Amino acid sequence: MGNKHPSKKSSNLLHDLSQKLRPKGPDLPEKKQSEVPVVPNEAGLSPHQSTLPVNREVQEAPAPTLLPINSALFDLLKLLAVMATGIWRTRQKMLVPGGDQPADEYRKAFRPLESTYQSMLQAGLEIIDRVNQPYIMGLSEKVIAIDAVDGLDREMVIETIKPTILYHGNAIQLGEIVVGAPPKLKNESAQEE
Repeated sequence: MGNKHPSKKSSNLLHDLSQKLRPKGPDLPEKKQSEVPVVPNEAGLSPHQSTLPVNREVQEAPAPTLLPINSALFDLLKLLAVMATGIWRTRQKMLVPGGDQPADEYRKAFRPLESTYQSMLQAGLEIIDRVNQPYIMGLSEKVIAIDAVDGLDREMVIETIKPTILYHGNAIQLGEIVVGAPPKLKNESAQEE
C-alpha cells in the first residue's frame, strides 16, 4: 500500500538534504560517526582512560554553537514559509467564518488542502494565528495597524495578515497583525504621538 512510517521517510529526506546543504570547508570538517565526542563516565573517566580522573571543578560545558546556514538552506526555509502562508490563507478563506469546517461550495477542494495542511503540522511546522487573542506588548508579530473597534474593552488581535511560522520550534517567519483597540485607547495613543 504505502510507507507505514511516512514521517520517518520524511525525516530521512530532510537529514539527507541538510547533509548535502551543510557548508563544507576548513572551518567545518565533515564529521563521521567515529568522531562523536566522548562523554566521561560517572567516575570522570572517558572509555579510553584507565585511572586519570577529570578535574570537575575546572570543567565547564562548552557554550552551544550554531552551524551557519548556507544560502540554499535559507532559501528553502523561506520557500517553506511562503508555501505554508499560502496554504494557511487559502484554508482560512474556505472556512465558515468563526468555524473550523469549510463552506459547502469548498468541501471537495478543502479535503486535499486540509490533508496538506495537516502534513505540514506533522512535519514540524507550527502556524500561529493570534486572531481574537488579547494583544500583549512584546509579541513577536509586527503590528501593521491599530484600529479603533467599538465594543472592545482591551486591545485584541483582530486580523492576521501573515502568520508566525515555526519549524521545530524555531521561527522561520514572523507574523504581521492588526490590533483592535477600544476607541478611548486609540484616541489616547494618537494624542501621545
